[in-house]
Amino acid sequence: LCLWGRELWSSRFGFQDPVVVPKDGAWSLDNQRLYLPAICRSYSLIAMVNPLEQRTLESVFTLPQFTPLLLYLEAFRAFCHALHHKATQMGMGFPPWPDLLKYARTKEDIVLLFSEVSTEYRQTGTTCDLILVVLPSKNSDVYSKLPHYH
Repeated sequence: LCLWGRELWSSRFGFQDPVVVPKDGAWSLDNQRLYLPAICRSYSLIAMVNPLEQRTLESVFTLPQFTPLLLYLEAFRAFCHALHHKATQMGMGFPPWPDLLKYARTKEDIVLLFSEVSTEYRQTGTTCDLILVVLPSKNSDVYSKLPHYH
């Protein structure tokens, strides 16, 4: 299995093209539009959660209507909505919801899930434009190691 991807570097502005330094690992995108926006027709999401949360998430439809878990799912729905809204605001075409949602427990799971996502798209004959990996925190040891997996 071979997956192709690229790391996104910060934008360069001005005549000398100074690199914009991110603050706390992020760039502010407030009131920004992309010069040549891409179109993302489909994406998948890999979320790193602990095993207890994964089992709870998978059983959501058997729970009563008002539970703390539904607040978590509402946060996930809000995350996807915000992602769609921000991409659209910046000029990108972006779907409101991921095609696939996978849960990872360890950094090794993430590598396996990339393969699983690829297989599912291949079997359905569709294309995945983007795979997002949501990590537990900015300081996670996975964050620095993820770009180096092949």
